[in-house]
Amino acid sequence: IKELLATRIRPMVKQDGGNVRYIGFEDEDGLVYVMLEGACKTCPSSGMTLKNGIERMLMHWIPEVTEVQEVDEDFAEDYRLQAKQEQEQKEREEAFKKAKEEAAAAEGAPKVE
Repeated sequence: IKELLATRIRPMVKQDGGNVRYIGFEDEDGLVYVMLEGACKTCPSSGMTLKNGIERMLMHWIPEVTEVQEVDEDFAEDYRLQAKQEQEQKEREEAFKKAKEEAAAAEGAPKVE
């Protein structure tokens, strides 16, 4: 998604003085979150650019994409914070599991699943 945005979509949008910034992708439902910036932010045609340009191209090249939604800065910040917290939680769980496995191995017990 990021590569397609950077190589195909962003150059077209920049020709009109705008920019598109990738915020995130939800695997479960295929949603891509982007922010439109620069001239795109205030352009009355930005909705058409988003749906008929960006969304159509992403859905064509990446079958997992089902929709593209424009988000604002507040949503983007919250999304990044949530993703960071989820990653930290995953790392803690993995560290805990590894510590349990090491403790079990030190005692000669089989691995904990």
